[in-house]
Amino acid sequence: MDQGTEELDAVYYDTDDLRLIGASATLRRRTGGDDASWHLKPPLAGDSREEEQAPLSDTLPDALCHLALPRTGERKCARSSRLDHARRTAARRLW
Repeated sequence: MDQGTEELDAVYYDTDDLRLIGASATLRRRTGGDDASWHLKPPLAGDSREEEQAPLSDTLPDALCHLALPRTGERKCARSSRLDHARRTAARRLW
């Protein structure tokens, strides 16, 4: 059952030489949807990923910067790209 769409805006952050994406990690600020927040997704073994979140704010949270340090080589992260899109939502069945 279609319930509509959610408008999502994701702004991705990385170093100037794209060290995070090179390490298969993403750092983004997403608004819209039920999980609007800052997200850091570093890789785990295989194709798995873990996810750390921080509440929405206008600036990159220090806690996520600290967690990204092993992958950034202590280089500063800045806005690298933006993705606006709509996600179709559906009713969840309870059975």
